[in-house]
Amino acid sequence: SETDAETVKAIFEKRVQGMIDGGAWYPGPTEIWTNQSRVKVYGNYVLLAVGMDCDSIVSVFEALVK
Repeated sequence: SETDAETVKAIFEKRVQGMIDGGAWYPGPTEIWTNQSRVKVYGNYVLLAVGMDCDSIVSVFEALVK
């Protein structure tokens, strides 16, 4: 459901923040989690994209779920 998707989004956002706050350990991965991560919700679908091309991944995801 959309309510469950929002719950998952909150869990993913907490994970991202945990990695930013020291869970990634090294500067490179911390930078990626800080600047190259996206959490998106579309209806019942939730996406966590982390990586150098995360905006392209989000674009593909959006095209699939719209």
